[in-house]
Amino acid sequence: MYSLNIKGTILYLRDLGVNDLEHVLKWFNDIDDFKYATGIFEPVTIKEVKSYFFKNFFSQKDFCLGIFSIESGKMIGFLKGQITNGFEDTAWINTIMIEPGLQRKGYGTEVVNMLIGYLKENTKVTKIYLSVCEENIIGKLFWKKQNFSEIMRINKSFASNYEQQGISIMCRQI
Repeated sequence: MYSLNIKGTILYLRDLGVNDLEHVLKWFNDIDDFKYATGIFEPVTIKEVKSYFFKNFFSQKDFCLGIFSIESGKMIGFLKGQITNGFEDTAWINTIMIEPGLQRKGYGTEVVNMLIGYLKENTKVTKIYLSVCEENIIGKLFWKKQNFSEIMRINKSFASNYEQQGISIMCRQI
């Protein structure tokens, strides 16, 4: 796993450990709040979450981070992505989740700013990409507020009871 441990003013990000996966399972199974963030539309098991985690654990480019409150020490969210080196040094944000009761309090913005600051100081990454479902209006507004711009739109169907069309690929230069 690409190791990232970042301390901010109100939050810190640290590599996930196996003991953190129960929190992640809870959020993955909160389908109403996180179906767009995870792409999961049906409940999953701890075994499936562990498999997802270990697949990323052995990758040199993927990161899986817990988002923790400095004040309480509690895990309040999850961030997953990857850093690619090659033709173009880029990062992708795959998933960001903040505990539902703590959303719209600036924590997501703080996480994005912490990640960007780290990437600027410690890597050669110049662009960050992400994809967001067209139906995820709140998510698209959040990413636009973070200065991400839509660069492409693709059609995609998910293999579930919730068939969706339209994925926006967004990018931010850093």
